[in-house]
Amino acid sequence: MAVTAVAAVSATTFAAQTVEPARPQTSSVAQLFGEPASSGDGARTVRITPQTQAVSVHAGETVRFDFGSTSAAWTFAARPGNTVVELASLLPDIPAAKGVWVHQNGSNAFAGH
Repeated sequence: MAVTAVAAVSATTFAAQTVEPARPQTSSVAQLFGEPASSGDGARTVRITPQTQAVSVHAGETVRFDFGSTSAAWTFAARPGNTVVELASLLPDIPAAKGVWVHQNGSNAFAGH
C-alpha cells in the first residue's frame, strides 16, 4: 500500500511540472555578445542573402535575422567599444550564418561622460 501512495504522489508531482521550450544552446563566446531572443521580439529585421558579408548593429538592439527559409533573433549586449563577431558564432545551428560578420557599435553607457 505504501508503494501505491508513493507512485501516486510521484505521478501528481510530475504532472504539475511545466516544460519550458528549449532555447538554442549558445557558447560562452556567444554569451559575451548577448542572448537569443524570440523572433517576434526583433525591433529590426535584417535579410541575410548569400551575398551578405557584414551587418551593423547597436549595443542593446534586438535584431531578427531572416535567412529565407528560417530566421533567428538575437539581443546584443551593451558593451564598451566596437566589436566584431561572426554570426555563425551566435547562431551555430544556421549554416547560412557562416561568413557573415556582425559589427556591433558600442554602448555609451561605459563612456564615463
